[in-house]
Formats: sequence, structure tokens, C-alpha cells
Amino acid sequence: MLDFFALHPATRILLWISLAAYAFVSGPRPLAVLSLVLAVLLLLQGNNLFFRLLRRIRWILLSLMVIYAFETPGEYFFPGMGGPTFEGLASGGIQAWRIVLTIALLAFLQRSTSREEMLSGIYTLLLPLSRWVDVERIAVRLLLTLHYAEEKGKGGWRERILDAFRDAEYPLVSLKLPFYHFRMRDGAAFLALAAVLVL
Repeated sequence: MLDFFALHPATRILLWISLAAYAFVSGPRPLAVLSLVLAVLLLLQGNNLFFRLLRRIRWILLSLMVIYAFETPGEYFFPGMGGPTFEGLASGGIQAWRIVLTIALLAFLQRSTSREEMLSGIYTLLLPLSRWVDVERIAVRLLLTLHYAEEKGKGGWRERILDAFRDAEYPLVSLKLPFYHFRMRDGAAFLALAAVLVL
């Protein structure tokens, strides 16, 4: 979608982190607004990655709902019989909603940012730590991990289990890490985000 408004990859990652953190501290009304905006963006993007990611965590969401429903004190769904509480279902629903929103944000980021751009953004964000860690080595390892995970991720779950026990040989890959310059639009994006979050 317009290359995520042509923002620097590091800016995109920071925006994702900021919005994900905001989702976990906000109430139902801001969550509803964010959900509506994300739904429109994902539809315009033609993004089907969100549903694949959601399918992978469906049991985690279900477990979360069950734990909250049965472990949160409150008014029982079936008075006199124990079991789930209304407060637990409400709390579990909010937490599951927040996780789904984070997954939607991640799906939008992944579909808007290539693997190389993602690594370039991570590299840029890690640069302030270059005095203590080898940033280039971390970036190369991350890129190789993503490359091989993508290769092994092809096929059904049976094939992936067999691949995990198989000694597979991979050809050498050419690593290219593009560099981008920060522009005024990156600062404007953060100002706009700050203004929206304050409202």
C-alpha cells in the first residue's frame, strides 16, 4: 500500500511497536477505533496473512479465554454451579482482542515491508548498540534465519515436521541490506501518531 507511505523501515517498526503497546493499555473504545482502521487497511491491502497468523494462534486465544473465564472472581455464569464468570469472560475477551489487534498490525507491517527492508530497519534500530554488540552479525543472522525459516515453512505441517528431522542442505544466498535515509515524513508520522494517541 504505497510502500507503507514511503516511510523508513525503522519508522514502520517503531510505529508497530508503539501501536501494539498502545493496544495493550487502552480501553474498549480506542480498541474499537483501531480495529476499524486496521480492518479497512487490511481490506485495501488484500491481506490474507492476518487470517493465517490468526489460525496459528487460535488455540492460544481459546486457552486464554478459558483461563480468564474460570480463574477470575466475579458473578458466575451459572449461579450455584460455579464455572466461568462474566467478569472473566469480559477480561479474557479484552486480552484476546488486544492480541488479535497486535497480530493484525504485524500482518500489515509484514505485507508492507519486504524482508530486506525489515532487516534494514532492525539494523538501524540496533546501531546505537554497536559499541557493545556486533550489529552487522546480528543483522546477517536474522536475515539467514528468516530465509531458511521461509524455505522450511513451505508445505503442510507433516512436511515441516519431517523437514525438522531431515538434514537439509541450503545453497549460499547473497545478502543485500539496503540503507534508507530518514525524511521529514518520518518525523511527521510520529507527530501524527502522538497526536492521535493523546486524543
